[in-house]
Amino acid sequence: MKQITTTVALILVLSFILVSFSQMGLVNAENTIYIRADGSVEGTDKIQRDGNIYTFTGNIFDSIIVERNNIIVDGAGYTLEGMELGLALNLTTSNATIKNIHIINWDAGILGVYTNNTIMENLITGCDFGIKIYTDNYNIIGNYIGNNGEGIHIANVHQIFVSMNNITNSKFGINLLNVEDGEIVKNSIAHNERGIHNGGVYQRIYLNNFINNTVAHYSGLNFWDVVYPPGGNYYSDYNERYPNATELGNSGIWDTPYSFYVYYGPNQDNYPLMAPVDIVVIPELPSWIIMPLFMIVMLLVIVLKKKVFRKIHD
Repeated sequence: MKQITTTVALILVLSFILVSFSQMGLVNAENTIYIRADGSVEGTDKIQRDGNIYTFTGNIFDSIIVERNNIIVDGAGYTLEGMELGLALNLTTSNATIKNIHIINWDAGILGVYTNNTIMENLITGCDFGIKIYTDNYNIIGNYIGNNGEGIHIANVHQIFVSMNNITNSKFGINLLNVEDGEIVKNSIAHNERGIHNGGVYQRIYLNNFINNTVAHYSGLNFWDVVYPPGGNYYSDYNERYPNATELGNSGIWDTPYSFYVYYGPNQDNYPLMAPVDIVVIPELPSWIIMPLFMIVMLLVIVLKKKVFRKIHD
């Protein structure tokens, strides 16, 4: 047994070393990488181009500015880490998709300043602003956004779509300033000081889970539900606030609206949900994690098989 324990410990140490070496790189003072309008890449050899798809081949420690339209930037699970601006979509960049990047420790992780782009399936942590948007028609879908100053900051825009994100442990989960006609649906907004801080109007905000936020939302004049079905949002503090509420028929909806104060006076979610909405956001694991984990499993299987073989033949 002692031999197995020692072997397993060595395997874990070796795997840790493999992961560490795979992530090591000289972190330079921030330079700027460009994906130019003509399709060329300047400033790095860690972005591989295949047609209109640009894929990371390693961790990057410099800012990236995207100037080309109609492209996909795929981080392949690698890290984009630095101090000031992580990835910016240029003043004329549209129809770009930014996906599967671990964005960490920037002042602004992703900055969008032109219209019709998509940010999806990224892991964004440790930033002052995880995602910062100043233009219309953005889709923000399926991201894990945690431990930031503001998870998503959107200002002075129309028609924003935010869905299937896990937004957690930030001062503001979503901060909307002068935003109109957006749709925020099916997000997990948890453990923030304010789930949604909203200075805008006419957002449709429904089928979200507000879980253990200090304040679920402090908000403008918006629509917090859709006539059942599907209904409104789930609030983890609902039972504490409305201990005498009961189910509305067999609908899965509480019979007492969830009330709150907004800039323009009182407002309410007319169809608060009794149970959380099923929202699963699992960022893709980078290859440098998958391989060491696979090696650990295989080596453990080998060690255990040898142990069983010895017992059988002793």
